[in-house]
Amino acid sequence: MSHVRQQIREAIGTACTGLTTTGARVYQARVYPLATANLPGLAIYTNAETSEEAEVGGASRLLMRMLEVKIDGYSKKTSGLDDELDDITTEVEVAIMDNATVQSLVTEIFISETSISFSNEGDRPIGCASMTWNCVYYTEANDPQTSK
Repeated sequence: MSHVRQQIREAIGTACTGLTTTGARVYQARVYPLATANLPGLAIYTNAETSEEAEVGGASRLLMRMLEVKIDGYSKKTSGLDDELDDITTEVEVAIMDNATVQSLVTEIFISETSISFSNEGDRPIGCASMTWNCVYYTEANDPQTSK
């Protein structure tokens, strides 16, 4: 079984696959830029995680983990780029909050930031809606594969 962090990232990827605007163009990587053929599309990755003891003492050590998940929605078009990026973020927000698997892995999940950027290099403008999601979940210190 995989780390709960990976389970959360994969559950979010599954929840975001098949959305109206981005379809199946969902990638769990941030190393390579998305090619034009893969746009509009999503890149999902975990950015950072912190943890602290939630229970001190006793036989087990419960950790509260705070995971930052980034979802970058990309689009490339001549007109309506702002609107398409807004459509992407709307679809992602609804998909994540309505997904039972994601909700079963976390105690709390919320979007903390969305930033929009544009580039006019190339044949058509490219836009990116970068969403930061904060996930709180618990594991035993000796069992990072099971969400509590």
